[in-house]
Amino acid sequence: EFTLVSDEYGDFDIGRRSLPVLRDADGDGDLDMYVGSESEGVVFFRNEGSRASPYFVEETKLDVEEITFAAPAFADLDGDGDDDVLLGLGAGGLQLYENRKR
Repeated sequence: EFTLVSDEYGDFDIGRRSLPVLRDADGDGDLDMYVGSESEGVVFFRNEGSRASPYFVEETKLDVEEITFAAPAFADLDGDGDDDVLLGLGAGGLQLYENRKR
């Protein structure tokens, strides 16, 4: 059973139809946040707080093509040990971005 705690969590303004994805992107043990939106593409928020008391700071937009209604998913799709990004698109279809960082 879930109880509503906040209907304006974190005072974020990234546009309509936001889709948050929480994951430890920087390997520090807390959850960071990527948010896909109707007009902003995918925005990354680094958690500068802790897992129990998060404090999200906007870092950057994900370096992907300008798209609308972005729905990000992360997984190691090519088996090289790092997560790639699969984007669901509002117009239909999917885009795959391989992680090239080493």
